[in-house]
Amino acid sequence: MEEEKVFNKKFVYGILGALAVLGLVVYLLTINANGGGTGNSLDGEYYRYEAGQNVVITDNILIIDGKTALYKDAYWVDHGDENDGELYSVDIDKQTITKPKEGEYPYTFENGILTFGYYQDQYVKENSKEYREATKMTEMKFKYDW
Repeated sequence: MEEEKVFNKKFVYGILGALAVLGLVVYLLTINANGGGTGNSLDGEYYRYEAGQNVVITDNILIIDGKTALYKDAYWVDHGDENDGELYSVDIDKQTITKPKEGEYPYTFENGILTFGYYQDQYVKENSKEYREATKMTEMKFKYDW
């Protein structure tokens, strides 16, 4: 009789452990899909975001790779090559982005939206929930046809 109780406890603990691991995996996949999480990396492609109208401006791109960010406005997207644009510095430890001609700005990153700069410009991370739900426009269409 004693062996049967021990086996049942081990079985129950094994099932509970497997469910806990499965729950953790689902949680981590969910926060990654939403462009958020507790990780320090901002790496990825971002687009200018007008939160009030829920609009992503697809020809204003910010590409972050480690400690550098390349900003490409509509002109550079249309007329430049893949390396044309303005280079910014990213400091994950200090949570700042430095624009060479303007200075250093603190940033926030929540729910796939990166906010920084003098005017608190917003950029939405590609494939985040906000990106998928927003209307996508070019800068010209947003400025003149909206």
